[in-house]
Amino acid sequence: FGGKTMESLSTIMSQTRSKITKRAKVELGWQGDLWQRGFYEHIIRDDNDMRRIRDYIMTNALNWEIDHEHP
Repeated sequence: FGGKTMESLSTIMSQTRSKITKRAKVELGWQGDLWQRGFYEHIIRDDNDMRRIRDYIMTNALNWEIDHEHP
């Protein structure tokens, strides 16, 4: 890896979230929270696993109206 240190997924996610939040506040005037706390880490092991995760990502927002934790 050419002398570069490997960063943890948590570090990469934290840096990415920070940059996106700063940009959203400047460019969109965003106020308040932008992210949920934490994230779900999972190793995709096969095609069925990939399909299940893709389905979750594509349909998750459809369930927000009945989600008690979504404001």
